[in-house]
Amino acid sequence: MLGSGVVFRGCDSKSPLHKPRVGPNESIARVFPSYHNILCCWHINKNIIANCKTRFSDVEWQQFMERWNMLVSSTLVELFDAALGVFKETYSGTHRAAWQYVNTTWMPHRERFVACYIDEFPTLAAPVPRGWKETTMLSSHISMSTLFTS
Repeated sequence: MLGSGVVFRGCDSKSPLHKPRVGPNESIARVFPSYHNILCCWHINKNIIANCKTRFSDVEWQQFMERWNMLVSSTLVELFDAALGVFKETYSGTHRAAWQYVNTTWMPHRERFVACYIDEFPTLAAPVPRGWKETTMLSSHISMSTLFTS
Protein backbone atom coordinates (compact mmCIF):
# COMPACT_ATOMS: atom_id res chain seq x y z
CA MET A 1 0.00 0.00 0.00
CA LEU A 2 2.74 2.47 0.88
CA GLY A 3 4.30 2.21 -2.57
CA SER A 4 1.02 3.11 -4.29
CA GLY A 5 1.53 6.84 -3.72
CA VAL A 6 -1.65 7.29 -1.67
CA VAL A 7 0.16 8.29 1.51
CA PHE A 8 3.09 10.14 -0.01
CA ARG A 9 1.40 11.89 -2.96
CA GLY A 10 2.74 15.40 -3.53
CA CYS A 11 5.78 15.01 -1.28
CA ASP A 12 8.66 15.11 -3.72
CA SER A 13 10.85 18.21 -3.83
CA LYS A 14 9.34 19.36 -7.17
CA SER A 15 5.76 19.62 -5.93
CA PRO A 16 5.62 21.75 -2.76
CA LEU A 17 2.73 21.33 -0.37
CA HIS A 18 0.84 24.61 -0.27
CA LYS A 19 -1.99 24.08 2.16
CA PRO A 20 -3.13 20.75 3.51
CA ARG A 21 -6.15 19.64 1.52
CA VAL A 22 -9.08 18.15 3.36
CA GLY A 23 -9.97 15.46 0.80
CA PRO A 24 -6.74 13.41 0.82
CA ASN A 25 -6.40 13.73 4.59
CA GLU A 26 -9.89 12.37 5.16
CA SER A 27 -9.14 9.49 2.77
CA ILE A 28 -5.96 8.62 4.63
CA ALA A 29 -7.87 8.62 7.92
CA ARG A 30 -10.49 6.25 6.50
CA VAL A 31 -8.05 3.84 4.86
CA PHE A 32 -5.44 3.93 7.64
CA PRO A 33 -7.36 4.73 10.86
CA SER A 34 -4.32 4.23 13.13
CA TYR A 35 -1.97 6.19 10.84
CA HIS A 36 -0.87 9.62 12.08
CA ASN A 37 -0.42 11.78 8.98
CA ILE A 38 2.66 13.91 9.69
CA LEU A 39 3.38 16.98 7.56
CA CYS A 40 6.86 17.56 6.16
CA CYS A 41 8.59 20.53 7.82
CA TRP A 42 10.80 21.01 4.77
CA HIS A 43 7.72 21.62 2.62
CA ILE A 44 6.15 23.85 5.27
CA ASN A 45 9.34 25.93 5.43
CA LYS A 46 9.44 26.21 1.63
CA ASN A 47 5.89 27.56 1.69
CA ILE A 48 6.70 30.01 4.46
CA ILE A 49 9.69 31.22 2.44
CA ALA A 50 7.51 31.64 -0.67
CA ASN A 51 4.79 33.53 1.19
CA CYS A 52 6.70 35.58 3.75
CA LYS A 53 10.38 36.19 2.93
CA THR A 54 9.85 39.32 0.83
CA ARG A 55 8.27 41.04 3.83
CA PHE A 56 11.53 41.00 5.84
CA SER A 57 15.06 42.39 5.65
CA ASP A 58 17.78 39.70 5.55
CA VAL A 59 18.53 40.02 9.28
CA GLU A 60 14.84 40.03 10.24
CA TRP A 61 14.23 36.99 8.02
CA GLN A 62 17.05 35.06 9.69
CA GLN A 63 15.58 35.85 13.13
CA PHE A 64 12.07 34.96 11.98
CA MET A 65 13.16 31.54 10.67
CA GLU A 66 15.26 30.84 13.78
CA ARG A 67 12.26 31.57 15.99
CA TRP A 68 9.96 29.57 13.72
CA ASN A 69 12.28 26.55 13.81
CA MET A 70 12.63 26.82 17.59
CA LEU A 71 8.83 26.91 17.80
CA VAL A 72 8.27 23.78 15.69
CA SER A 73 11.16 21.96 17.42
CA SER A 74 9.57 22.38 20.87
CA THR A 75 9.60 19.00 22.58
CA LEU A 76 7.14 19.91 25.34
CA VAL A 77 3.66 21.40 24.85
CA GLU A 78 4.40 23.99 27.56
CA LEU A 79 7.54 25.13 25.69
CA PHE A 80 5.58 25.26 22.45
CA ASP A 81 2.82 27.37 24.02
CA ALA A 82 5.39 29.77 25.50
CA ALA A 83 7.31 30.00 22.22
CA LEU A 84 4.07 30.57 20.29
CA GLY A 85 3.17 33.43 22.64
CA VAL A 86 6.57 35.06 22.09
CA PHE A 87 6.35 34.46 18.33
CA LYS A 88 2.89 36.05 18.20
CA GLU A 89 3.93 39.00 20.34
CA THR A 90 7.02 39.57 18.18
CA TYR A 91 5.41 39.31 14.73
CA SER A 92 1.68 40.02 15.00
CA GLY A 93 2.36 43.75 15.11
CA THR A 94 5.51 44.33 13.07
CA HIS A 95 4.96 41.66 10.40
CA ARG A 96 1.23 41.11 10.61
CA ALA A 97 0.83 39.46 7.18
CA ALA A 98 3.56 36.89 7.95
CA TRP A 99 2.03 36.15 11.36
CA GLN A 100 -1.44 35.76 9.84
CA TYR A 101 -0.11 33.39 7.17
CA VAL A 102 1.63 31.17 9.72
CA ASN A 103 -1.26 31.36 12.18
CA THR A 104 -4.09 30.64 9.73
CA THR A 105 -2.30 28.25 7.38
CA TRP A 106 -0.08 26.15 9.65
CA MET A 107 -1.08 26.53 13.31
CA PRO A 108 -4.42 24.70 12.81
CA HIS A 109 -2.30 21.68 11.76
CA ARG A 110 0.36 21.93 14.48
CA GLU A 111 -0.43 18.43 15.81
CA ARG A 112 0.89 17.13 12.47
CA PHE A 113 4.34 18.76 12.43
CA VAL A 114 5.38 20.27 15.81
CA ALA A 115 7.84 18.00 17.65
CA CYS A 116 5.94 17.84 20.96
CA TYR A 117 2.93 16.41 19.16
CA ILE A 118 4.60 14.04 16.70
CA ASP A 119 7.55 12.66 18.71
CA GLU A 120 5.49 9.72 19.91
CA PHE A 121 4.79 8.48 16.38
CA PRO A 122 7.28 6.30 14.50
CA THR A 123 8.56 7.68 11.20
CA LEU A 124 10.85 6.47 8.44
CA ALA A 125 13.58 8.80 9.73
CA ALA A 126 16.81 7.55 11.26
CA PRO A 127 16.54 6.31 14.85
CA VAL A 128 17.09 8.92 17.55
CA PRO A 129 20.24 8.36 19.63
CA ARG A 130 19.78 7.58 23.34
CA GLY A 131 19.60 10.74 25.44
CA TRP A 132 18.92 13.01 22.45
CA LYS A 133 15.40 13.95 23.51
CA GLU A 134 16.50 14.88 27.05
CA THR A 135 19.35 17.01 25.68
CA THR A 136 17.01 18.70 23.22
CA MET A 137 14.48 19.40 25.98
CA LEU A 138 17.17 21.02 28.12
CA SER A 139 18.55 23.13 25.28
CA SER A 140 15.00 24.18 24.29
CA HIS A 141 14.36 25.25 27.86
CA ILE A 142 17.59 27.26 27.95
CA SER A 143 16.78 28.83 24.56
CA MET A 144 13.25 29.67 25.70
CA SER A 145 14.49 31.30 28.89
CA THR A 146 16.84 33.51 26.87
CA LEU A 147 13.85 34.59 24.76
CA PHE A 148 12.08 35.85 27.86
CA THR A 149 15.10 37.72 29.22
CA SER A 150 16.07 39.40 25.92
